[in-house]
Amino acid sequence: ISYFLGWPEQFTFMSTTLPTIPVVTALMIFLAVFFAMVCGQVGVVITDYIQGIIIMVGLFAITWFIFKDVGIRNTEAVLTEKMGYSAFNPFLVGSYGIMWAIWRFVHAAMGPFSFGPQMSKNASADNPKVVRRMMLLSYTFGQGKQLLMVALGVGAFVAIGTTLKTESM
Repeated sequence: ISYFLGWPEQFTFMSTTLPTIPVVTALMIFLAVFFAMVCGQVGVVITDYIQGIIIMVGLFAITWFIFKDVGIRNTEAVLTEKMGYSAFNPFLVGSYGIMWAIWRFVHAAMGPFSFGPQMSKNASADNPKVVRRMMLLSYTFGQGKQLLMVALGVGAFVAIGTTLKTESM
């Protein structure tokens, strides 16, 4: 982050030269711990909710701007040119294959059971109907976020591919 913000690698504070990244990291950790101690769990939950909304809006906006700039037809052309037909068919020989499908299924089926907070959230529900709803909603939104990340990656790959293609001409 400091590179993109143009911060120096070191700075002077009270005639002592300090590295920027560890100091900023320590300040951010201190701020998070201080906030959690002052506001408690309710403050952390509310902040996480607001942060999640901001992140999702940002991801949607970035993905939309990338595909608006690149275009859907160009996306297909660049993916076909750079990756061949395997960009659209994971079962193609020499591509991801059946192991990818099995891994994806196991990850989707077992993922919620391997993360402690997810399990405690489900175990704390008062009846099975609530657990089913929580699982359905968390799976739906979780898969939506994953698809958004895939779309963002594809859009970035295509945007870089079109830039490289344009520069090489």
